[in-house]
Amino acid sequence: MAISRPLLAGAVAACLAGCFSPVKDSASQDTVEASAYRRSLAGTTIEDWAPMAAMSARRLLEQYGAPDEVRPEFMVWRGKDRWQRITAWNIPEPYPQGDDIGFVEHAVEYPPLTPAQLVNLSAFDSRLMYYGLVQTLAARSDREEVNILRLNLADDVLAWRVTPEQARQRYGEILNLEAAGKSSPYMSKLRF
Repeated sequence: MAISRPLLAGAVAACLAGCFSPVKDSASQDTVEASAYRRSLAGTTIEDWAPMAAMSARRLLEQYGAPDEVRPEFMVWRGKDRWQRITAWNIPEPYPQGDDIGFVEHAVEYPPLTPAQLVNLSAFDSRLMYYGLVQTLAARSDREEVNILRLNLADDVLAWRVTPEQARQRYGEILNLEAAGKSSPYMSKLRF
C-alpha cells in the first residue's frame, strides 16, 4: 500500500511539531503566548540537564528572558543586547577538575579575519571560535563576564595590540583580580 505525498508530509510535519520548540525568527513575530511557552519549555528542559549546565542556563533565563529556540541539548537567544547570539549547552558530567567547561557561548559580529589572525586567535585560547560564513567571533565559558574578557582580549590579539602569550598572561591576571574582589573593564563590557 502506497502512502500519498500529502499524508506523508502531514505526518512528518506533525512529528517535527512535537519534536522541536517553535523558533522565533523575528521580534515582530513573537507574541506574549509564544514567549511564555518557550520560557516554560526552557524551564522544563533544563530540569533534565546536568546541574552546572542548568545553573548557567537559569542565569541566562533570568537575564535575557525566554530563549528564541529550545532543544534538549541547547537553547539560543538571538539579538540580545550587544550579542548576535547566546547559546547555553547541556554538557553532561563528569567534568575535568578545575576546568572551565564552556556551558555558555556568546557571539558578536566581527569583520573577516586573515589566516594569520586565525592562527593567533587559536594560539591565544581554544575556547574562541570565528565563524567566517556569518562573520561572528564567539567565546565559550561558564559565565558571561569571562566570555566578555576572552572576546576583549581576542580583539587585542586580532588587532595586533598584544601577542597571544601576552593575552593569556593578562587573562590570568584579570581573573586573579576578580577573585580578589576587584573589577576590570575587560570583564564588564566589550571594548570594540
